[in-house]
Amino acid sequence: MGLNMDNMSHLFEQHAIDEYAARYEQLGYHVSRDCKIGDFPVDLYVEKDGVKFAFDFKARVNMNIRDELESIRHLAHEQGIHFRVVIVQVPREKYIEVDGIEDTLENWFRNSIPDVLDELSSHTMIEDVDDIVLTHVEIRNGGEMYIEGEAVIFVTLIYGKEDGDEIDDSFPFTFKGVWTYDENRELIIDSLDEYSIDTSMFYE
Repeated sequence: MGLNMDNMSHLFEQHAIDEYAARYEQLGYHVSRDCKIGDFPVDLYVEKDGVKFAFDFKARVNMNIRDELESIRHLAHEQGIHFRVVIVQVPREKYIEVDGIEDTLENWFRNSIPDVLDELSSHTMIEDVDDIVLTHVEIRNGGEMYIEGEAVIFVTLIYGKEDGDEIDDSFPFTFKGVWTYDENRELIIDSLDEYSIDTSMFYE
């Protein structure tokens, strides 16, 4: 099950709370979690020699809770507590997509089956390229795209004659190359500068 942004935010908030708690414990503070100031819960409360801090950790602060935070701050000030809102940065996953890149890779390998796959059987057929993750896309002059990524190539391995025993298999690979568009605005591979297909599991 994947993590949605709310779950991710909660995990990073908890990690930040743990870090702050450990830091203040090392400094000799008494540390309490999930305390309240008035009727408002706060994530962390620390105290040492009469110096008191309360912390609330937020991955995202929206307008709906600003009034609540101001109320906590006011109540904390009345009790001699320094109130701090800690903004937690949550890394956001970046998705890069180039429409049609799967088909270009599939056609490329069908037109010229790599030796590393061809040697696995008497007759190796390229079925599909999927699970593509683009790690780098660079737009160059003239509309060329230099692309790096990783994917999975799916094959059928046939032993004996072309109607012999068949085994379906798949292998991860990485690639680097240049893509462009033809006169019909169809995406094509200009050059596949480098690729590496990992077939090591086949031999284990």
